[in-house]
Amino acid sequence: MKKFTLIEMLVVIAIIGILASILMPSLSKARHKARQAVCASNQKNIGLALSMYFDDQNGHTTKSATSGGVHIQWRFDIMGYMNLPYNSWTDKSESAASAVFTCPSADKLAWGNEYQNTGIGYNRLLDNIQIAKVQYASETLLAGDTTDWGNNSWYDMMLINPSRSAWVDPPVGYRHNKGINGLWVDGHVSWNSQASLRSGKNGEIDYFYLAEK
Repeated sequence: MKKFTLIEMLVVIAIIGILASILMPSLSKARHKARQAVCASNQKNIGLALSMYFDDQNGHTTKSATSGGVHIQWRFDIMGYMNLPYNSWTDKSESAASAVFTCPSADKLAWGNEYQNTGIGYNRLLDNIQIAKVQYASETLLAGDTTDWGNNSWYDMMLINPSRSAWVDPPVGYRHNKGINGLWVDGHVSWNSQASLRSGKNGEIDYFYLAEK
């Protein structure tokens, strides 16, 4: 059996190092894409549950926050449609932390409770309205990835409209290739660049968040 010289071994190690440096970015990109796909799938399931809830409420929507100001009321309202327990606060808090409410790429959040670190929020501008009032369902966000500010604030739990930049800057997340996954009122889920959502449309910065355009 041939014995490798020190120089030959160093050459092999160098080649392995070069190959690893080439492959690592591709592997990282593939891993991120997979997380983005899981996030989109979760939002699709959330959309189905919200649709069933609206139907049972005669077209009336849910709301973002509980009476205590914690932005998980919308999750409480649809837990029953997702076969999640919700008969007690313990049930609700554990169910609110369920993977189906979570974006796997939401890694900048720093709350003390798991149910506050999911990274998917409801559009507060659609609180307590008739869903029929939404003029352009395919251009109005119902829910989506929250901000990626990570400042241990309740902003991390809600879908903030761009004009609220005084609350947190930037108000729109960027975790998925400088954009977010969004669930639209018509039920479809898509990736949206941070820049386009912050720019709005037709001169209205909050265009994609408003029920009436």
